[in-house]
Amino acid sequence: MKPKKRWVYNTLVKKILRLFKLSLVSGVIFIWWWHRDIELPTDLRVWLIEVESGQSAYNPTYLYLKGIDAPVGVNPAELGLARVELGFLDDLKRLPNPQRSGFFCSVLIPECISTIFSGLDAVEPVLSENQELINRYLDYLSLPDIEPMEIYTMDSILPPFEYLLTGTRLYNLQILSAHSNPQQALLEHADRLRKELRLATSLVHKMVAVNQLNETYNFLATYLFKNNIRLEQKISELNFEEASLTPEMQNELYMGIQVFNRFLDDPTTLKELGAFSKYLPTLWYKPNMTIVSAYQYYLHIAEASEMPQNQIVNALNQTVDMQYHSRNPKGNKLLKAGAPDLERYLFRLQDINLQITLINNIRYLNNGFGMAEINNPYQGEYQDKVNVNNGWGCLESPGDQYGRPGEVNRGCIFLMR
Repeated sequence: MKPKKRWVYNTLVKKILRLFKLSLVSGVIFIWWWHRDIELPTDLRVWLIEVESGQSAYNPTYLYLKGIDAPVGVNPAELGLARVELGFLDDLKRLPNPQRSGFFCSVLIPECISTIFSGLDAVEPVLSENQELINRYLDYLSLPDIEPMEIYTMDSILPPFEYLLTGTRLYNLQILSAHSNPQQALLEHADRLRKELRLATSLVHKMVAVNQLNETYNFLATYLFKNNIRLEQKISELNFEEASLTPEMQNELYMGIQVFNRFLDDPTTLKELGAFSKYLPTLWYKPNMTIVSAYQYYLHIAEASEMPQNQIVNALNQTVDMQYHSRNPKGNKLLKAGAPDLERYLFRLQDINLQITLINNIRYLNNGFGMAEINNPYQGEYQDKVNVNNGWGCLESPGDQYGRPGEVNRGCIFLMR
């Protein structure tokens, strides 16, 4: 080969090698940048610290709740402790839970409350048969307000909340059928259930308390209206602690993080992520990016729950920046597939204030449905007018869109003569 051609050849080889090295280095840098996850922001880490450091499964109130369905002769707190340490113990016989008689219909079904009030004379056998559950329910309500309760994880076995719901119904029936002052007793019961709203740290527990309170206020309203009795003292709207969903959103996010972190442990996931996922699992999926995106939504709900009620709808209408990242395609897919609809639970809680408003104005309703002085707490586009249909008086709510077929909305009371 001639010297000039050799020089050209060598120069070309060197340029190719240099370009190859540059491409290799650039490729390594790109892969490092592409698969690199982000750090969790400080405010998110504070949320998680509050969940992990502030809860105990061993407080006596929670242990009693965990074992409230213990068979006769077994201490509920001892069973609760055994369940915390050993699991649910499914083979154990449970206290009977009478949920199939006519006295245990859903108060959201239009004919339920009229059926209950017309049958109060026949309720004594049901109460006698379930006196043990009534006693346990009252014992639970009288326990110290020790908070918070257990951290709920994806593996948690929930307490038998259905016994709280049945206990609520039984105690309300006992008040209506035998108490010398049903108004006072129902108000005191509702006050204790509002403490339950503050005790709850999981969304499930909070919604159980909402259902208990919704029922108790419905029975109070019907008792007052049916007997043309004035409300002795106005009921206050939910306070900041009762209305806040921040602890519940923290717990929901905590459980969501477990899902996001376990995503890479699933062999099916690794197969879907494709080649090199075993060695570079974050090539297509970034757990922290996914967590931060989810956090924006949970924070949005928490902040809205702590606003004045007339500002909540506008706050929820603001767009939440979910921060979908091009480097996190599988995480984006997971977020879109599993995004919960938490607005319904926020409105379910806030609709308690609609019931309170209606009860506080029961004397206007008793005087031929005089509606002029009743203000809807949501205000804005939600009318102050009380809609009366089939014996139910309702204030309009943004949560009405989440109602189930055949049920009345939660911002209602039953107006029965």
